[in-house]
Amino acid sequence: DQWQEFVRLEQENRGRFGEGERQGIAERTSRWLRNRGYPFGAAEADALVDTAAYRADVVVRVQPGLRARIREFAVSGNETVPADHFTRQLPLEPGDWYDAAELEHGRAQLTQLSIVRLALINVPRESADDSSVVVRVGVTENPPRLVRGEAGLASSGGLTSQVEWSHRSFL
Repeated sequence: DQWQEFVRLEQENRGRFGEGERQGIAERTSRWLRNRGYPFGAAEADALVDTAAYRADVVVRVQPGLRARIREFAVSGNETVPADHFTRQLPLEPGDWYDAAELEHGRAQLTQLSIVRLALINVPRESADDSSVVVRVGVTENPPRLVRGEAGLASSGGLTSQVEWSHRSFL
C-alpha cells in the first residue's frame, strides 16, 4: 500500500521535465527503499521525451535488493566511551528494519554529544546475509578535557582574561 501511494504521488508530479527531474525521481525512489528496510536499494530513471507533444514517458527501474533487519551495531573509534553509550543514542535497535532516515537522525544526535567530534554510519555489503545487516558506527572522540583561555583589553576596565576548563566525559 505504501509503495502504491508513493507511485501515485510521483505520477501526480507534473510540470517541466529535465535532467534534474529525471535524477530526482531516481533519488527519491532509492531513498524510499532505503527508508523501508532495503539498505542497498537502487533506482534508475529513463525518459522518452516527445518535444512535439510536450510529453515525457518516464520508466523507473527499481532494484530493491534484500530487505534486511539490523543484526548488530559495530562501533569503532571509541577510546574512552563504551560502545553502548553511542548505540543507545540511535533510534533503532537490533531486530528493527533498516531505516536510513532514522539512522541519519541518530548520527546527527551523536554529533550533538560534546565528546563526539565526528560520527559516520555505513552498511558494508559484505556484512549482509540473507535477512540482516551490520550497521557500522564510526566515531572520532574529542579530547576528554578542554582548556580554553581568552584575553583582551576593555575600555572600562583595562586588561581582562578568562580561563575555562571542561571535562566532556565527566560521569
